[in-house]
Amino acid sequence: MGEKAAEKPILLRTIKMIADAYGTDPNIILCSLFVPMKRYYLRVNLTKIGTVDLLFRLREKGILAYSCGTLEEAIYVEIQGGEKVTAGEKIAVAEREAAERVMLGADLYMPGLKRVLNAKKGDEVTIVSEDGIPVAEGILEVSPGEVNRRSKGIGVRVLRSLYRLPKIRELDEYKLGLITDQSLPSMLLVRMLDPFPRHGVYVDMTASPGGKIGHLYEYTGGLGKYFAFDHTEKKVERLKSELRRIGADAVIALKEDSRFISLRHRDMKSNFTILDPPCSGLGNRPRLSIDLDERNIKNLISLQRQLLKEAVRITSPGGLISYSTCTLTYEENEGQVLWALENLPIEVAEPSFPFPQSSLIDLPVARFIPGVHDTIGFFSAIFRRL
Repeated sequence: MGEKAAEKPILLRTIKMIADAYGTDPNIILCSLFVPMKRYYLRVNLTKIGTVDLLFRLREKGILAYSCGTLEEAIYVEIQGGEKVTAGEKIAVAEREAAERVMLGADLYMPGLKRVLNAKKGDEVTIVSEDGIPVAEGILEVSPGEVNRRSKGIGVRVLRSLYRLPKIRELDEYKLGLITDQSLPSMLLVRMLDPFPRHGVYVDMTASPGGKIGHLYEYTGGLGKYFAFDHTEKKVERLKSELRRIGADAVIALKEDSRFISLRHRDMKSNFTILDPPCSGLGNRPRLSIDLDERNIKNLISLQRQLLKEAVRITSPGGLISYSTCTLTYEENEGQVLWALENLPIEVAEPSFPFPQSSLIDLPVARFIPGVHDTIGFFSAIFRRL
């Protein structure tokens, strides 16, 4: 599976376990992490526009988008191969996650621009990751002195990239809140929880940047009471901005350590609680590198369990709790389900929408695998509070 992969026992163990369970080559799974899916999914805001009208608007702009067929609100555009990128003397260094977006053709925004080398505003630069991997070329829109001082705006406007995708966030349809980029497994999660109490109480414990609570708000027509938490001012401001964009201003977004919601909000009882906890993120793709640390994984598992306990405390008996991650490890996924069943007053609920069932345990939980499914790596389980 490669020399670098062999240095990462968690990665090796995880991929081998999955490959054995699904009867596939572990190299296929590993290699799939470093290339994009064929389809890039967008969520249509059905409170603002119909899917057919939205597809027509995009096609008028020369963007070929297609209906998913599975979900009314899901459409996709195809990711195309781009151009070879070679690093020159003028360099813009991007934070890793920003570089992974830029390799799909997205502009490099200021929060992701780390530093500029040998270039001035207006120059054409090569965007490289912090590991020095060239991902795109574009025009530097700021002076080097503005880096790390400005938090908003475009740092480099991308002209050429390793892969081609429309600049979704530059579209009027995005700015008007008509579409949101969101993976298909993440959209399926909301559907797996239906039917909803339309006037219920909904809580997203780690909500930023707002994809799941935003989808839930749109799907339930804004008829319930919605609370979204995250633990830093920056994340909450980003969350509020996203909710305003899609017209979900009624969602109450609050800064809170979600391990202790029940202490600060003693009267809160949720009919449906979303828990998408911090995870190792191994399922995100395309990626430029994989950085897994045994100690960090153990810390994440501990945090996930603390959050699961709190999700149970704030959920009414009979209410639902969704647990989801964008990683592949057994320990953060099926392992957490088994731990929760042994230690918390919950049971696994059968999702109400078709899903790819995990082959690693005999319970109705969902697992999406790069190299097996043309998606990110994603896991979800639905619990019912007893």
